[in-house]
Amino acid sequence: MLQKIENYISSRILLLKIQGAEKLSKAIAVLFRRIVLLLFAGSFIFFLSIAFALWIGSIYDSNLIGFLVLAGVHFLILLLLYVFRKPLLERTVKNEIVRSIFEESDNE
Repeated sequence: MLQKIENYISSRILLLKIQGAEKLSKAIAVLFRRIVLLLFAGSFIFFLSIAFALWIGSIYDSNLIGFLVLAGVHFLILLLLYVFRKPLLERTVKNEIVRSIFEESDNE
């Protein structure tokens, strides 16, 4: 009887380790995918911003003005993100993490 209990406990521990490794690997894969997407989105926004600054610069015959206008726009976006960081960023990330953890539990 004691041997069966030990086998059961070791099997449960192994199952928990496997489930934990599966959840961890899934979380890392999702994180990697999102980082790659953010890198491509960031490079797209970067080059689009340069093009926009040069376009504004050509309108006003001064690249400096174009880049200063664009810097002002980016600063306003930064301020908005800072002011609304909790509802936009923190809460969204927390909800996504909780959803990904419990999503697999619902499918089982």
